[in-house]
Amino acid sequence: MRGAALAGIAAEGLENGSGIASRTIAAHEHGWAQGRDLLTSRDVLVIDEAGMASDYRKSDPAKDYAERRGITFDERVAEIVNKLPEKARGMFDGLRFPTVMRVQAKDAQPDLRRLDVRSDERRAVERYARAWIAIERIQGQGFAALPHQHEALERSGKALDAIRPKGVSDLTAAFQRDPDLARKTADSGGNDALRAIEREAQVRVDPFLRSDRFVEGWHQLQRDRAELVRDGDLRAARKAEAKMVQMARGLERDRTVAAILLSGGQVNMDEVRTMARGDWQTREQGAERQARAQERGRGLER
Repeated sequence: MRGAALAGIAAEGLENGSGIASRTIAAHEHGWAQGRDLLTSRDVLVIDEAGMASDYRKSDPAKDYAERRGITFDERVAEIVNKLPEKARGMFDGLRFPTVMRVQAKDAQPDLRRLDVRSDERRAVERYARAWIAIERIQGQGFAALPHQHEALERSGKALDAIRPKGVSDLTAAFQRDPDLARKTADSGGNDALRAIEREAQVRVDPFLRSDRFVEGWHQLQRDRAELVRDGDLRAARKAEAKMVQMARGLERDRTVAAILLSGGQVNMDEVRTMARGDWQTREQGAERQARAQERGRGLER
């Protein structure tokens, strides 16, 4: 039995409320595309439709995927539920199952209250972005941010978290991942930022998405560092390596992702452990010697 919801927050709510391990629909689709956690005729997929707009419901990813696999939920759900233990069946007494099992609010259509919340969230995101940019600009000029700027950032952050739990954490991650997003949000509005928050929320609750992001970032930093060392830009190479150290040490707080990476073989975990232990300084000294030798070699050639 698996749970699914459109947004990361909704997936958390479904899991906390039902005890069913839940992920976002996008995360499920990503896993299916990678050949992980494929649905079979023995699976029960519980979808929380609360907050889904009607145009999204016209396309049912779970149903589409199942039908491509030759699984027809209309015919199978009742049979699957009947085979569950009596205690488990009792969880869903009175529910109807049109295609897959759905945990649905009173009305899944968008209403004015939901639109108001969305508008409030957008305004909170834009205020946070403006406060973020104000601090970024003054720090870019070599000055410390002023007290009232810190207060504005904290105040706008509290307003955002009141509307969307962990919204500041997700938005900060989005700004750090895409530095231009904060400026764009402050100048042009928060629609892109809202979509970025959704993506970050999905990554936050899905260890497979986090592991994919780790692999992508690690390989990019490896390439960047190798090019910088080759070009003799050791200062920039050290910055790239410091980011790798930060990523490696972050796995100590995310053991689930570490286990996925260990079993997947997409990164050299010995290198990751070396970075986490701080042995990278020895590696850095070796890289510096190599770069100096290359520079001397180019001088002799001239």
